[in-house]
Amino acid sequence: MKKRRLYGCRYHFLVLACEKDGKYLMLKRNRHKHFTGHRGRWMNIIGFKPQGYPAPLLTKPFFKAATGLNAQKVRYKGVVRMGVSRDEYDAYMLFEVLKWDGELEPEKTWFGTYEWVPKEKVLGKKFRLLHRADRLLFHLMETKRKYLVYLDFSLREDGSIYKGKWFGNEMTPEELKEWDI
Repeated sequence: MKKRRLYGCRYHFLVLACEKDGKYLMLKRNRHKHFTGHRGRWMNIIGFKPQGYPAPLLTKPFFKAATGLNAQKVRYKGVVRMGVSRDEYDAYMLFEVLKWDGELEPEKTWFGTYEWVPKEKVLGKKFRLLHRADRLLFHLMETKRKYLVYLDFSLREDGSIYKGKWFGNEMTPEELKEWDI
């Protein structure tokens, strides 16, 4: 008997981002030589969400474990589901950390180091290798959207989007172009 996945997803991820003085807190994947596919890439604070645990309750402990900072106020921004087929997709729960205290522990993670990177650099062309979920979260933060999003993207093998849904409704080509960041 085939094991049924939660909501059809392979994995659920928490993606957190925070901003301070015109800079984003980013992880540079520069350690652990065995993860060659991500080595040298910049990422948001991202972690695996175990099944059966509500994501909002996991964000603050995860943020503390990853960075050493204490999250005091976290805003849920939405969910993005992406995959090549209906049975093979991942879900990314997007959160913005609005208020925190403590000292950043850049050596906290064994994947790499955390650094404050200027927004202009992150949103520029040099950072095009960012994961699509990271770019979407930054887009939501920059546009100051007050409502949550629920996006569902169907991807080709090369990672390009060929179909998208907005809250379950098919996107028009104009909407798809807006969200194909």
